[in-house]
Amino acid sequence: MNKKYLMGFIACAALTVTSCSNDEVMDAALQQEAKAIQFSTYLGRDVETKGAVLTTDGLKTQGFGVFAYYTGQDALSRYTGTEANFMKNTKVTFSGPSWTYTPLKYWPNNPGDKVSFFAYAPHDASITCTLANGALTVPFTVNNTVKDQIDFLWNNANVTDQTKPTTSATTNFTFKHALSRIGFTVSAAVDESTVGSNTLDENTTIELQKIVLSKDVNGATGIFYTNGDLLLNNTANDAEWNNTSGAQFFTLEPTNNFVDNRVITLNKGNSTTAQQVNNDASYLMIIPQKVTFNVYVEYKVITDPEGSDSSTITNKINNTATINFESGKAYTLKLVLGMTSVKVTGIVSDWDTPASETVVNVPINTTEP
Repeated sequence: MNKKYLMGFIACAALTVTSCSNDEVMDAALQQEAKAIQFSTYLGRDVETKGAVLTTDGLKTQGFGVFAYYTGQDALSRYTGTEANFMKNTKVTFSGPSWTYTPLKYWPNNPGDKVSFFAYAPHDASITCTLANGALTVPFTVNNTVKDQIDFLWNNANVTDQTKPTTSATTNFTFKHALSRIGFTVSAAVDESTVGSNTLDENTTIELQKIVLSKDVNGATGIFYTNGDLLLNNTANDAEWNNTSGAQFFTLEPTNNFVDNRVITLNKGNSTTAQQVNNDASYLMIIPQKVTFNVYVEYKVITDPEGSDSSTITNKINNTATINFESGKAYTLKLVLGMTSVKVTGIVSDWDTPASETVVNVPINTTEP
C-alpha cells in the first residue's frame, strides 16, 4: 500500500538585483510568509477492494470533506463554538499530482495560532458537523437500497491544534472504514454435515431464490441500525458511533443484488465450491453493532427437469446468527444448503411361517372290486 504524498510549493517569480524595486521585494517576502494549507491522504486497503468499497482511486474521484476550526491561541478543547469556522465541509479532490480545493486557505501568521482539521469521505454537500461537549460528530444514514450504499470513512490521524509549519509541509489524513461490510456465498453439503467431496447428482440442480436478513422469521421487522452520528475527533482504529437508531432489513433476490442479476445455480460441477451470491456493488454496508438476526433462505431443488420423473421442491429455511460487527472488517455469510438424498435399499427376506397350520385332507381315490 503506497502512501500518497502531496508536496506543496509556493511559486515565486525569479528576481534580479537590478530589476527589483522595494515593493517587489516586499511582495515576494509576503508571498513566502503566506503558506497555503495543503493536504495529503493515506487509505489502508480493505480485505477485498470490490464494488462499493472506497479505494484510494475512488477517493480521488469522489473527494473528501474537511471541517476546520480556527481557535487562535487556545486549544480546540477550550473552543466554545459548535459549527466549524475556518473550513465548512470543504470538498477536496485530486487533480494530479496534488489534492486541490477552493477557496484556498492559508495558515494564520500569528505565532502560536491554532487550526484543527477533521475529515470524512466521500464528500457529501449536505453533511453538517457539530462540536458539543468535546465530541465532533457528523450524521450518517444507511441507504435502504443496497446498491446505493456507500463506504463511509473518517480520518483518525491527530491533526488538532496545528500551527503554521516552517516548511511546505502538508496536513496528512489517514482514512479508516467506519462501517462493516457483509457479503454472501452459497454451497451445498450433500449427505454431509459440512461441505466436502459429495457433489449433487448430475440430474439435480439447486436454484437460490432469496435471502432476507431481519429480526424474525417473517422477514418484515428490521434489525440493523439506519442512523448514527460518527465521531470525527477519534484517533482510535475502531469507529465510534453515537445516537444509533432505526431498524431495517435487507433482501437479496436474483434481479436485486445477485451476481449478474440472475439466479445462483448449484450443480454437480460447482456444488462443493462456495459461489459468490451478491454482485460487487451489493455488499451490505452497515453501522457496526452486535446483533442476533434471522437469516431466511429460499431455494428450489430441481430433479430431472427434462425427464418423465421430474420434480421441483421449494425449500424455505430460517436460521439465526449472532455476530459482533466491527468497523473496517469484511464479513462473509456462508450459506450451506444441507441436502440429504432419498436412499432406496432392497432387502430380501424369507417368507413368513404362519403361527398355526391348517391341514386339509384330500380324499384318497380307490378302485372298487
